[in-house]
Amino acid sequence: MTNFIDNAIISEDGRRMISGNIIGKTSGNTTYTIPEGIEIIEKDFDFEDMQTVILPKSLKQIASNPFRFCEDLEKIVSKSDNFIVKDNVLYTSDMKRLVAFFSKAKTFNVPDSVTHIGSCAFSWRGELQAINIPESVTHIEDEAFDEAFENVEGGKIEFKLPQSLTYLGNGAFNCCWNIKQITIPAAVTHIDGNPFFLCAMEQITCESPHFCIENHALLTIDKKYLIAYLGKESSYCIPNTVTHVGKNAFSSNNEGLKHIEIPASVVHIEENAFEYCNALESITCHSNKYVVHENTFYTADKQELILC
Repeated sequence: MTNFIDNAIISEDGRRMISGNIIGKTSGNTTYTIPEGIEIIEKDFDFEDMQTVILPKSLKQIASNPFRFCEDLEKIVSKSDNFIVKDNVLYTSDMKRLVAFFSKAKTFNVPDSVTHIGSCAFSWRGELQAINIPESVTHIEDEAFDEAFENVEGGKIEFKLPQSLTYLGNGAFNCCWNIKQITIPAAVTHIDGNPFFLCAMEQITCESPHFCIENHALLTIDKKYLIAYLGKESSYCIPNTVTHVGKNAFSSNNEGLKHIEIPASVVHIEENAFEYCNALESITCHSNKYVVHENTFYTADKQELILC
């Protein structure tokens, strides 16, 4: 059960702001005070004219940057002992997790104390031109830089990841059209989903011994897991070593991809693997786990529709 309180969807026990956008506008009131008793914020605000947010003393956890769509946000006030604001950036109180960047600054140096750049932390910060990530950072989480660097002056930038990095989240660089080049550092041991979907990067290289790039595809080193296809060709044949196709694997900037061939080795295709493949015209499937019928791609039992 949920309650609708002051333009917010709140759990019945009053402890959580539920997943999904908070509905409505501030109706001229540019300050929004999150109700006392809320311990967890789970998703996004959608207040177009909100300038100030006050976090309650009760707040313990923020799952993902809930302020990424608040373009007018100028100030966050934290009454919680678990969060701190410095120079228009919201952190956990130990300064180890960067939760939300809402500054209008064009350049930013992530503090040396930060180990985790949180989900959506820099999302929609199109005015950001450059960022320096220190060697303390080990995790860049889902959609951390979603649609950042949108208004880069003077062409594309080269994005440098720290050698300390061990984890890259799904969509970490979603829609980062102005990033020219990225190298996956040697320390990276885990990649969740496709960090590079809807990107237009000219070059992605990999120094990690746990992954490899072959024929414009990012794979685990044993070539059993296809993480991301990054090529621009009109046709792509998945290697016959691949058993798993990861989520959003073909959701990179593949506007010209018209045909995919799936080998018999593939036993599992994760969610949204072919999202944004708008030019795709055909799939040839040799796997007995999946079937193509009347231009529609299903699991073999036709209980799940993968792609139409």
